[in-house]
Amino acid sequence: MLGFIMRNGRMFNDIMALKTLYYGFVVSKLEYGSIVWSPLYLSHQLQLERVQRKFLKYISFKIDGSYPERGIDYSSLLHRHGLSSLSDRRGFQCSKFMLKLITNKIDCPYKYYGLCKLSCPETCITLCGEWRRFIW
Repeated sequence: MLGFIMRNGRMFNDIMALKTLYYGFVVSKLEYGSIVWSPLYLSHQLQLERVQRKFLKYISFKIDGSYPERGIDYSSLLHRHGLSSLSDRRGFQCSKFMLKLITNKIDCPYKYYGLCKLSCPETCITLCGEWRRFIW
């Protein structure tokens, strides 16, 4: 899908339009169901991040007229274009889901039948307070 956007977006000069297409067609596919299937192995995480890195290089090309040099730091590309890494986004979504589950904003019948046991140490309570600040 990223190749489709890059091929058909050659004539686009508006970076926001390209970012909108990227989020609509690519990121939505990469993050769909990420709470369930989030990759554990670093190699799988890097495969997903490689897609975003390729898009960031393409956006840099559209802005500057030349691709960034080889070996450019991924975090500097993220910072330049105001994006966060896909792994950070997955972690945030997982934390947001857990907070909603703990505060009963999500109906989970397994929690009531004892099939889903959640244990939370005392330090987690203060973390939940910190999470609320970022989510709401």
